[in-house]
Amino acid sequence: MIAKLKGPIFGPYYCSNCRIKQPDELKSNCAFCGNWFSNYEDILIAEDAERFIINMKESEKRNESNIS
Repeated sequence: MIAKLKGPIFGPYYCSNCRIKQPDELKSNCAFCGNWFSNYEDILIAEDAERFIINMKESEKRNESNIS
């Protein structure tokens, strides 16, 4: 069977089939019912993009604070 990961980015994801919260380190299938997630790769890409944006904003702040 196929399910989807539901939930906000960086939040507690849950399985759309059994509604069980997934562990913090996501896997390609549900830890409880074993269904494969159809949007697993999309979630990983979105999380990486969000982390990249956050890191860019932090590095800009650090660079501007060193101006004398």
